[in-house]
Amino acid sequence: MGELQFRFAEALQELSSENYDRAAELLEELLAELESEGSLDDQRALQVRRPLVHAYSRLGRFEEAADLAERNVAANLELLGSEDVETLRAQEDLAIAYARIGRRDEAVARMKETLSSWRELMGADYCDTLYCQYSLARLLWEVGRRDEAAVLYEQTLVACQRALGSGDSLTQEVAEVVAAIDGGAG
Repeated sequence: MGELQFRFAEALQELSSENYDRAAELLEELLAELESEGSLDDQRALQVRRPLVHAYSRLGRFEEAADLAERNVAANLELLGSEDVETLRAQEDLAIAYARIGRRDEAVARMKETLSSWRELMGADYCDTLYCQYSLARLLWEVGRRDEAAVLYEQTLVACQRALGSGDSLTQEVAEVVAAIDGGAG
């Protein structure tokens, strides 16, 4: 394993350990090194940007997360195309980042567009499609479109149960949200 891969693995470990400051520091160093090599638009930079977007979001550095997510989507589109799963994941990251900085209409529109792309590319029952659908429901809830969100949560639960089974972690998470909404409505 090369030094860059080792440092990247270390950064991911810090991220999974919820040591977001250290993860961001390591990922920023890697990105700066790639930039000095003139490698910002290659696969390695794509791999570094996405977890850095997540670290920035966890640290409340939402403007930086949105800026980096925008650059990541552009690079993904250029390198991988619009029908690549990594591009779709980057699109989701950008939608979430937009919501965090108050660009809610753009966030909802981008997430809806991304969900449509997931459905076309991988099908309605694919795990990433279902996760995107869940993310859209959460986003709708956060922006106050509660009725629309509640319907989408219900649809997502049914789809998760069918495609993933009741023991899947996403299915369980969606079921908890639906139960909380149903409990609050009564």
